[in-house]
Amino acid sequence: MSLGIFYLAISSGVNMTALLFKLGFSEAVVQSRMAAGTSTFVLAYAAHKLFAPVRISITLVCVPLLVRHFRKTGLFKPPASSP
Repeated sequence: MSLGIFYLAISSGVNMTALLFKLGFSEAVVQSRMAAGTSTFVLAYAAHKLFAPVRISITLVCVPLLVRHFRKTGLFKPPASSP
């Protein structure tokens, strides 16, 4: 899903280079991933890969909280007890 969001943002005209600089990525990292004249998909894929640590950390934090909430509301079964 995030690859699609990056593709939509780049095809809509969002300047990803400026956005990545503003978020603190170094110039060497940005220039190595985003060369001039590349296709929209390649730029979207590069941005998708650059944001992988952010996406993974959000997932690692949110999933246990969501599971705990769904167990409290009864949507998920409680964990099996150990023998």
